[in-house]
Amino acid sequence: YLVGRIEGKNLLFRDRTDSYMLHGYDDEMNQLFEKKVELKNRRARILDVIPGQNDFTVVYRYFKKGRIEVFAQRISPEGDTLASQMISQFNPRVNNFMEVHRSQDRSKLMIVDTDLGKRIFVTVFDLDNFTVLWDRSFTPPDFSFERDFLDAEIDNQGNGYLILEKDNRKSKR
Repeated sequence: YLVGRIEGKNLLFRDRTDSYMLHGYDDEMNQLFEKKVELKNRRARILDVIPGQNDFTVVYRYFKKGRIEVFAQRISPEGDTLASQMISQFNPRVNNFMEVHRSQDRSKLMIVDTDLGKRIFVTVFDLDNFTVLWDRSFTPPDFSFERDFLDAEIDNQGNGYLILEKDNRKSKR
């Protein structure tokens, strides 16, 4: 994952099979450093890497005691952990869908997941304050995730929007 330029360093976050590495480069792309980054679990699945002004945040998930835990970890340009926060826990029966959406100003994060295509789980996380703003689950009537879901959006205030498409198949016959 290309993190970007933070504090005069071009940063690259690498997800290896059993470890996570942060590489720093100068303007001529000469490597300045390489540092191993410790996440809560060695087999975490990276969902997103979000650059900030003076740091970056890695959002990842992993299995722990029969549950899926989603974490956000704020990391300095030197590879040190500044903060870590659990965003949400999901039942393992929940699909492996799990989409991550960012607000335009990159201050809010929305995670959308589904339970076998029927129930929708939405969690909104504030990246500036490192807190969960809201967490909801609901079941829309006569809903199939694969058939009806198109996209999700989040605004800069933390309001989430799900974009669904509902076709009236009976009238097409």
